[in-house]
Amino acid sequence: MRIEEITIKIQKNEIKEQLFSGEIELKSSWKQENGKKISALSNRLDQNTKWLLIGIDDDGKVLQNNSKWLKETEKQISDHLNLYLDPVITCTKIHSIDKDDQRYIALELNNPSAVVYWNGKAYKGAGSSINEMDPPEVLELSLRFPNSYDFSSLENQTEINENLFNIFSKNCEQKNQYDFFSNFSSKSISDRLDLLKIKNRHSANILFGSVTARLAIFEKENVIQIIKKGLYEILQSDFLKEIKEILDKRGDYYPDKALKEALTNAVAHASYNQDDGEIVIEIHPEKITISNLCYPEFTFFANKWFSRNHKSPNKLLMEILRLSGLSDELGRGKNLIYSESIKSGKKPPEIFIEKVGRFNRWSLNLYTKQLDQKYLKVQDEIKELYSDNLIKQQIAYALVLSCGKPLSTIRKYFDQESVQTISEIIKDFNGPIYYWEERDLITPRRWISVILESGKKTKKLSSYEEEDLYKSLSDYCNKYQNGIITNKELREFAKLGNSKAAYTQSSLLLKQWVREKRIKKIKQGAYEIIKQRNVKDAFDLFLKEITEQQID
Repeated sequence: MRIEEITIKIQKNEIKEQLFSGEIELKSSWKQENGKKISALSNRLDQNTKWLLIGIDDDGKVLQNNSKWLKETEKQISDHLNLYLDPVITCTKIHSIDKDDQRYIALELNNPSAVVYWNGKAYKGAGSSINEMDPPEVLELSLRFPNSYDFSSLENQTEINENLFNIFSKNCEQKNQYDFFSNFSSKSISDRLDLLKIKNRHSANILFGSVTARLAIFEKENVIQIIKKGLYEILQSDFLKEIKEILDKRGDYYPDKALKEALTNAVAHASYNQDDGEIVIEIHPEKITISNLCYPEFTFFANKWFSRNHKSPNKLLMEILRLSGLSDELGRGKNLIYSESIKSGKKPPEIFIEKVGRFNRWSLNLYTKQLDQKYLKVQDEIKELYSDNLIKQQIAYALVLSCGKPLSTIRKYFDQESVQTISEIIKDFNGPIYYWEERDLITPRRWISVILESGKKTKKLSSYEEEDLYKSLSDYCNKYQNGIITNKELREFAKLGNSKAAYTQSSLLLKQWVREKRIKKIKQGAYEIIKQRNVKDAFDLFLKEITEQQID
């Protein structure tokens, strides 16, 4: 059913849970655990749209909720979906209904041909009961989704690297508490492959068989090339250590978490039906480039670092990686790569796409050189400014690094989830950036420019800057505030920020203006602008006084 049909049926009180079992679920209120129902509904194999309706009791009666409830609940649901739903695109739309004094929320759910998780766990439902799915059920389900071409699930006879597969098996035992994995390593290799549904399938060949990755180390005059056979090898700590040692010799560094996630993404999302995905890791003097073949439609996700939307052609392979603890936060990987990179003082990572026959080559550049310490200072100040919102910190810093570029271009790198946050940052008068609308440009506010210029949050204003500030501030305050000015308004007009140093600087400037008889203090923290006579008025007054003296 479509939302229009749902709305009409609710108005007629024709929505009953028992009449639409497995298609519509009703909830009086929203709780985080309701997400288990989203997972269970979405993991049904039929392709019908499912609905979770909030604010309606089991009998189909709309509860008497007000507009405030509607707004707050929609925000809470949206936050929970972004945090816990995987893939987040399972919920295709949140409908907030306020019609004929009826208020409720309808979540439109469509399975993206993948197992749907809530808070890292997959659920199934039968009637009113909801149960967590165990690994065999998850793997079986991933093989049964219709209309999805999964190369990693196709048959392939290959010889397995037993040592590599044994390492994988032990990792699965350590990462999972399911009975399925008790004494898993003690079983024969054939039995383990069979239990994982990958016996004689491409997933086994990709991770433990003949599929290779090429490591290329660029030295001053030559290139050293090393072949890694069985892609599970490049996901191991020993391989990360190998790269770290190469970087150490050059005086470079890159955070392990970001590098590990980048390698995992390359293995998980490559299109293996041409040239085995052609995964290449290149270590250049100032960057690491990780590249692989991908389907053209996947380029939509390039450089969208703050989006949890994701898509993979290798669903069975993804589930196997998840069991070994390598992809337990699918959809958050891009943000992890970005956040770990900038936290370590690196230039933000970038993705480049080039056409290669029927496919595209996806190249991720991880920059190993350290940014100037001034950028770390900017990052610290932004963290303090938005201390209660990590994603806002990251987006604000990303916008600072994009200063000088058109906003219309920058927005291509963000998804719809981030647009509201960008808008809030742009409108924040104390924020780090200013949007020059006439030229469609993102520019840094003064306090950011000062940090990038001098490495300090504030600096003394020039005589010209002081005069210009006094003029613009007095015009504003005379027009809108009856000539009253505060320290806070001075800092805002001067774009000094809100640090202690900025407060001290603005206080000293106010005292200076008091001495110059430009303003007078009327109470703690408040000053009144003294109206200045212009030259003509002053001369007329002088002539008047002289004339009166002569008459006397």
